[in-house]
Amino acid sequence: MNRILGLPRNAALAILAVVIAALSLTVAVVIPWNQAEAPSRPAASRSATTPATLAQTKTQPSQPPVAIASIPGGPEATRITVDFDDLPAGDGAQVLGAALSLNVRAIARQGVPVPARPVSLHLRDVPAMEAILQFARITQLEPYDLTAQAITFRPNNAPTLGRWYLAGPFAVVLHKIELSTSYGEGILKPHNPAPVLTMSAFAEPAANPHVFGGLAWEQIVDDKDQNVVASPTPLPGSDRTNQADYTSNLTLPNSASRRIALIRGRIAITFAAGVETIATSAPDDAIAKSVGGLLLQVAPLTQRESAARMPNAALLHTTQIRIQRGTLDEGTWAGMAGLLSPMQVTVLNANDRIIGTATCAIRKDTPDSLLGTLSVRDSPTDGAPHHVRFKIPTDIKLFPLVFEFRDIALP
Repeated sequence: MNRILGLPRNAALAILAVVIAALSLTVAVVIPWNQAEAPSRPAASRSATTPATLAQTKTQPSQPPVAIASIPGGPEATRITVDFDDLPAGDGAQVLGAALSLNVRAIARQGVPVPARPVSLHLRDVPAMEAILQFARITQLEPYDLTAQAITFRPNNAPTLGRWYLAGPFAVVLHKIELSTSYGEGILKPHNPAPVLTMSAFAEPAANPHVFGGLAWEQIVDDKDQNVVASPTPLPGSDRTNQADYTSNLTLPNSASRRIALIRGRIAITFAAGVETIATSAPDDAIAKSVGGLLLQVAPLTQRESAARMPNAALLHTTQIRIQRGTLDEGTWAGMAGLLSPMQVTVLNANDRIIGTATCAIRKDTPDSLLGTLSVRDSPTDGAPHHVRFKIPTDIKLFPLVFEFRDIALP
């Protein structure tokens, strides 16, 4: 039999081999989206976000589960595009910084260097926090500080799960679930180890003033559909700008639990829905005005004599910012007070060049007034502080940031 379907035998067999190879390739491409490790996210957002979030490296090509949601009546995220191939983390950080219009850097941590291997990142029209977290994932760095002018990345202390949930300009990141190392009474008498969940909430650097409040758990169930009890979570604590950290102990229903099927919770956020930028124009400029019902006073920027007499020391300049309750009711005043401390102040020189961002601690001076003192030094490269700029909330909103994570392995 020298002919098949009217064709010479060898030609027919060659065509059949090509068809089989094409079918095999199609199956290989389609199958992963039907597997359990495919991202768990709302059906409506999968098609919209999957093509845009293409982060990859030579050693870590997989995409972590990401969910993107909107906040009804809440703030919108800044969207950016980042695209680079085979760059060291430090150079990639500069590309990310250009997209964010910020100074972004990667630094060593306690002798641990920034990884030198090349990485690639391809993101188109994604939320700013998505780009920041994707960069952290592929470089195995963590965002240590996110300010209005700069972001610092540094090596992670420990591997993380790489799960996050985005909503508006905010992100909730599930770092890890690990067994506790606490001990009971007596020497070397350990408790039965229990899982401890660690997570953080982030806000993009361009977000208006905000305060992350307490975390409340709505539902946690294991792979047997049994409820998992989570300990009350204290108010967040963090020494970083635009970040709040949370931990919670988990009590499993029995030792048969191997995975957490669902974690759902909410974080209360107080957010400045409206802001007014306040700026002095010269060192001797003083401000006294009403802002959103508040009464604001900014003292002139003066040089401290004690610093001037110190040899070879950068001169120290100070100003005071006083904020009074004005016409606000008690509840609104309490919310404003929370948003105002600490205050991020941009310091500029006489050429309107940014010297840096300073944190001004605002304390309660009287029940109806707040007072902060800002101290800044001359810049070796940009000269003396000449004027300052900061934001004052004019309207506040309170809303819950609801998040969820699915299918998480237990230690």
